[in-house]
Amino acid sequence: MAVKINHLKKIYNGKTIFEDVNLEFHDHRIYCLMGTSGSGKTTLLHILLGLVREDGGSVERPAGMRWSAVFQEDRLSEGFSAIENIRMVTGKGMSKSEIEGKLAAILPLESLDKPVKDLSGGMKRRVAICRAMLAKSDVIIMDEPFTGLDMATKQKVVAFILENLKGRLLILSTHHMSEVKLIQGDIVYLK
Repeated sequence: MAVKINHLKKIYNGKTIFEDVNLEFHDHRIYCLMGTSGSGKTTLLHILLGLVREDGGSVERPAGMRWSAVFQEDRLSEGFSAIENIRMVTGKGMSKSEIEGKLAAILPLESLDKPVKDLSGGMKRRVAICRAMLAKSDVIIMDEPFTGLDMATKQKVVAFILENLKGRLLILSTHHMSEVKLIQGDIVYLK
C-alpha cells in the first residue's frame, strides 16, 4: 500500500505554504519530514489525515486505510488514566494486563492508573505515543513526537515504536537529525 501526493498546494491567508509537492509513502517504511519552521510539515500531516483541505493537487489513499496520530498537543482524555486512554482505542482487543505491559515499557508502573492530568508533560507524551501505536491502523502520523523527552527516554520510546510498528507506514515530523538517526527513517525535506 502507498500514499501518493500529487502536485499538492496549500495557501494560508494569501501566503503559499507549499506548492507542487510530489511524494510517495510506502508501508513497511519510516519517513521523517524535516524543514524549517513554517515549511508546512504540520499542515502536510493534517492534509494526509484529512483534517485540512489542500488548495491544489491531490492525495491518493487506498480505500479503507486506517490512520492513527500523535499531534503536537497530546489530545488525551485528562480525567482518565493512561490505561483507560489506551483502552479507548483498543477496545476489548487487548486485556488490561496487556495494556499495562505495553505502557510499562515506557512509563513507571505507579503512573499507569493515575489520571493523565496528574502526569508530567513527558509522561503524557508517552501515553499519546503508546495510544497511536496500539490503535488498529495502517498508517501512523506523528507530529514532533519526541518533544520534551530526554535522550534516554527517546531511546526507550523509539525502541517501543520500532517493536510495535509491525510493518505499518510511519510518517513523523522532526527538527532534529539525531531523532532521524535514532528511528532510522528516510528524510523527506520540505522547502
